[in-house]
Amino acid sequence: MNNSEYESEYEKYRKKAEEYINDREKTRNLLDQAAKKAKKQGPLDKIWDDIQLMFGLLGDWLSGTYKVSTGTILAILGAVIYFVTPIDAIADFIPVLGWMDDAAVFTLVINQIRAELDRYKEWKR
Repeated sequence: MNNSEYESEYEKYRKKAEEYINDREKTRNLLDQAAKKAKKQGPLDKIWDDIQLMFGLLGDWLSGTYKVSTGTILAILGAVIYFVTPIDAIADFIPVLGWMDDAAVFTLVINQIRAELDRYKEWKR
């Protein structure tokens, strides 16, 4: 798949994220699922620190300790939903390849929200 195909696939999940934005419990469960699934290996290894920042930002937003735009939260939620969905562009049970599309979607979102991730990282210090 190329970048525009990943963007198109990701947009479906970003729209689904709107179902989560006002349901903190549903979002907390999603974050828990993602944290259990995430492993610092293969294609996720290169972006691991940024994935952890995204998870942390989402968690701090959930707890009310960090304020961030709705657009940023929707972008993160879209990526996390894509990540926890076992059958997406490339099924996760396919060794290595199954995580490549997840890494591509995370990278897409990381690039979109880079400035916010940097602000969050500073705020955490």
